[in-house]
Amino acid sequence: MYDIMLKYCPSCGGEFRPEIQSCGICEVPLVSGAEMQAKDSEREAKKMGRSGTLTGGEEMVQLHRAPLADLRYLEGMLAEERIAVRISAEEGGCKKGCGPPMFVMEVSKVDAQDAARIVEQEYRRMTALDDHLPVAADAVFNPEEEETTCPACGFKFPPTTTECPDCGLNFG
Repeated sequence: MYDIMLKYCPSCGGEFRPEIQSCGICEVPLVSGAEMQAKDSEREAKKMGRSGTLTGGEEMVQLHRAPLADLRYLEGMLAEERIAVRISAEEGGCKKGCGPPMFVMEVSKVDAQDAARIVEQEYRRMTALDDHLPVAADAVFNPEEEETTCPACGFKFPPTTTECPDCGLNFG
């Protein structure tokens, strides 16, 4: 439930005071609690409008390629959103045992955008990417610059030391 007096980041869900205009981490404009509630209601209505099954006449698109166990896990997540999937063995894969057999997950074109969002959110959660600042991901420690940015925490500091004063990451 959202407080209609506060603002929220539509990307990370962060909560902010009303006078704040953008999320400092995601660098996107904030929306009101009422807008977030409306988006949730819209998402729930869309979910309830899905049948959760494939009829055979849908145009399908490939969503993900992975070992079967990984796809079964994602299939369960998508089923909670009533998004039906089709999993099939990848054609032309290695038959000599040089790696696990790969499979392909397909969803209907109509559900592809929502399914991709769900898979991406799970990937970010599982890889802990949500715990890192995207603005600092490309940061490089350069001792010749006046100021450098720590790629782990985003802290800016003079490169007179080889350790981030904020998080302790060692560059030396």
